[in-house]
Amino acid sequence: MARITSKEYRSVFLTANGSGPWSCHGCGESVIGIAEGEGLIHHLDGDRRNNAIDNLVAMHLRCHGQLHAFGIVRG
Repeated sequence: MARITSKEYRSVFLTANGSGPWSCHGCGESVIGIAEGEGLIHHLDGDRRNNAIDNLVAMHLRCHGQLHAFGIVRG
């Protein structure tokens, strides 16, 4: 199976959701930029191969890190 890159995740998300800002799925505050390194795209089901629009959300780096640190999400 081919590896999906983060560039592809962003492309799918940005095509569906525009250029932002978006609400962070973790804290609800505004995520200004994905490409600028403030935020990233998170897969709700933990499966990086599942790039369905309803599985991709924007998150701050800190919020995403907290999810993984506390074992709330897989992936």
